[in-house]
Amino acid sequence: KVLDKYGGSEFLKTDSDRSTLFSASSTSKLFSRDGRLLKGGETSFPVKTKYSEDVHPNGHACVWGSYFHSGAFRWGWRDDHSLLKSGYYTGVNGRKANDEANGLKYG
Repeated sequence: KVLDKYGGSEFLKTDSDRSTLFSASSTSKLFSRDGRLLKGGETSFPVKTKYSEDVHPNGHACVWGSYFHSGAFRWGWRDDHSLLKSGYYTGVNGRKANDEANGLKYG
């Protein structure tokens, strides 16, 4: 009754055999401790993540959150001790200035 009214009966027919649809596979793969495929497959593909890795924006040499200032209780950049996520890398002189400013402001 629904198919007569709305159609779609062409999607109910399958070309493959039902036994292949519900059959179980007995293939096994052997992996090393670090995740490399040792036996059982032709190729291994790297795991894709939803987040980009090893991205260092604004000239920084490390990732955001690699430094924690306990007085401010905030995360920052390890290379110049900046607590601003969108801040640019300021080098050694900027690190000294950030340490002094964070010490005066947060203790």
